[in-house]
Amino acid sequence: MLLLQEKLADSLFTTLESLCPGLYVERSPLSVRHLTQGVSTPHAYKPRDVVLAQLAGTTCLLADSVDIPEQLIDLVTFGSAEVSTHSLLT
Repeated sequence: MLLLQEKLADSLFTTLESLCPGLYVERSPLSVRHLTQGVSTPHAYKPRDVVLAQLAGTTCLLADSVDIPEQLIDLVTFGSAEVSTHSLLT
């Protein structure tokens, strides 16, 4: 299912980029805690914050609207150890 979601997201980004080259679009990981709690507008982490956490070797991120730190692996790879072994998180 994840592969299908990624392909669909890639198609949408490619289409937007070709039709509206001046439009800036980026992917923002959503709060896993908010998604599991069913919050209607989950917190979206800034891609810059995620990259800075990866570069700093941090394992957690904390947002103003999320009272408990969230694991970087949950935000980036949906908690999948298999996916994280093939990503830049390791």
